[in-house]
Amino acid sequence: MWGMLDKVTRDTLTATASIIQCSNGVNGNTPTEVTQDDAELALDYLYQNDAEKMAPVIEGVNRFGTAPIDESYWVLSDTDMRSDWKALESFIPTSQYPGQTAVLQAEFGAIDEARIVLSSQGGVDTTTSPATYHNLFIGSGFYAHSGIDEVAAEIIIKELGQGEDYLNQRQTMGFKAFFGALILDDNFGVNLQSTLA
Repeated sequence: MWGMLDKVTRDTLTATASIIQCSNGVNGNTPTEVTQDDAELALDYLYQNDAEKMAPVIEGVNRFGTAPIDESYWVLSDTDMRSDWKALESFIPTSQYPGQTAVLQAEFGAIDEARIVLSSQGGVDTTTSPATYHNLFIGSGFYAHSGIDEVAAEIIIKELGQGEDYLNQRQTMGFKAFFGALILDDNFGVNLQSTLA
């Protein structure tokens, strides 16, 4: 249920956030694949609008092959973008973070001052050719979601034996929710559109 409501929130952000199209790649598409320069444009947008970072510093420790991670914004991206993020020169995978306690389950890595979270439910527009990927760079206070009443979400389970089923074989489960998602301040987030390399 919450995965579906997260997707509704993601679709709202993708459809209404300010857009920067990647233009520094070499794949010949519009937009192009993401490059370090394109990621810097998205970060510059957040800095120029005084967006606050959301993820704390991960301090460096004396461990071989690790690097400290700056205080960061979040990037919500699709799992198809894995190789493109890895190709950026500033990319640091989560395995090279000096500490793992602050790492999210879906976190993939970091670029400069942004930590990347991947989802198979990420923003992808497959009606374009090639598909356009929506990579949301998010600062604190960019968006909110809320239930509309005190019982905003309800899971409904009908056990076996409910109703007039002849062989008692039917069981159902579903949910209903009253839910709203919106951008609070468009200056604190941006949709960096790209195609794949």
